[in-house]
This record gives sequence, structure tokens and C-alpha cells, in this order.
Amino acid sequence: MKELKFPLLNKDQIEVRVGQVSAKGCTLLLYKTSRTDAEILDTVVGQGNWQKRFYTLQGVGVGDSVRSIVVCSVGIYDEDKQQWIWKDDSGTESQVEQDKGVCSDAFKRASGGSCWGIGRELYYTGFIFAKVPTQPKSNGKGYELTDRFQSFEVQEISWKENPLTLKTLVIIDNNGNVVFSKGNTEKVAQTSQKPQKNENSNEKKPIRVEDKVFLQNFLNKLEATRYNGFLDWLQGSFGTRSIGELTESQGMIAVSSLKKKED
Repeated sequence: MKELKFPLLNKDQIEVRVGQVSAKGCTLLLYKTSRTDAEILDTVVGQGNWQKRFYTLQGVGVGDSVRSIVVCSVGIYDEDKQQWIWKDDSGTESQVEQDKGVCSDAFKRASGGSCWGIGRELYYTGFIFAKVPTQPKSNGKGYELTDRFQSFEVQEISWKENPLTLKTLVIIDNNGNVVFSKGNTEKVAQTSQKPQKNENSNEKKPIRVEDKVFLQNFLNKLEATRYNGFLDWLQGSFGTRSIGELTESQGMIAVSSLKKKED
């Protein structure tokens, strides 16, 4: 197989999630979705030249920690050798869609940095800390974002090669405020902010019918042991355990969050 080189991820292929939250702000973690992996494999090696399969390893661990794990194997066809080359890695469970989440995570790992190398550069972004408003949790255990709907995205990212190192990185919040910057980013820091939301927009409107149906169907599919966990997630994220009490914007955020975790 000729040297297989995947392109570096661009800003639109990188997602941002909150890591640990403290009194002074929060850490931010960069990641890619399984959809991005599939799109890059389709583009670089061709839709018919790669495949994935899953299998389970039993009896992993020792003592009380013995468990089974799901492994994804990603194969790319080597035309020179006229055979498939496989690389494997395991996944971890997600908080929602447990079975699908672990398979998705295993695929991202097998196609990603530890195996085929898609997005390997994200290992070199270093520690990312955003000084954003936080508040103590209601139970007194730790901190949470003051704005529970605050989200983040990569506005700019670039790299130096040989060796691969991060050159510039700019992360903004959903209001267009720069919360983290590294490198020569003066022109980016001067970017105008996004328009503020109209106070009379969808914050007070009831949840959309299609979002209510999606969330209710999702809830109905959960096992009994995970039913309350989902309601607890609603309570912690939106202040209610009832899907019908969500606002339009909350419903959209909840659906988007669940669909992202499916990736």
C-alpha cells in the first residue's frame, strides 16, 4: 500500500465539548464525529475501498472489573497486495443510545489517531482552558456553566508541519465571543459578534411537535434502568423532567445533543 495520508481536519470538521468545570472556567476538548471519519474515508480511499465490522471481546479485565468490550475493525483495501488491511480499537459507552454510542466510539478510534490516523493532530492541541462564567451546582458538588446553553466552536485552526505542532487556534462561544486563542490571531479577535437573540424569539415558545415526538420515541426505547437517567439529564440540563414543558429552543438543543451522541 502506498503511503496513506489523510488531510488535516478543518474547523468545520472539529467539534468542541466542555470537559471539567471549575470556579474560574472550564476546559474544552476537541473531537471529531464518526460521520466525519466516514466522509474522509469515502473521499481519500473511495467508498468501495474501506469497510468496518464489529466484534465483542469477553472477559477483559481482572477481578470485579471483568467485562466485555466492543471492538471496531476498519479495513482499507491494498491494491498492491490485493488484500484488506485491518486495524482495530475498542470504544466506550455514551450516556445516551448506549449500544450505538459504544459502536460509534469504537469506529472513531479505529479510523482515528490510534489506528488509521484521521484526526491524529487533535492529540497535539494541548491544554485548552476557557475563562467563562461558572457557578456552584445546586447540590454543592462542583461547578457548572452559568449559561447551561453555552456552546463552543472552532473559528480558526492551523498547523506547522515537521514536526506537527499547533500554530493557531481560536474558539468562540455561541454569541461570537472569543473564549480561547493561541498564536497570531489578532485579526480573528476583532471579529464582530454574532447578533444577539431576540428576547421574544423561541425562548418562550413551546417545544416543536417534531422534537417532542423525537424525544418521546427516544425515551420509550430506553430500558427501564436508563429511563430515569434520561429524565435526570433533562432536569439537569433544562430544569424539568417533562418533555412537554421544554421550550422550542430547549427542545432543539436536546434533539441536537442526542443526535450528536449518535454520531
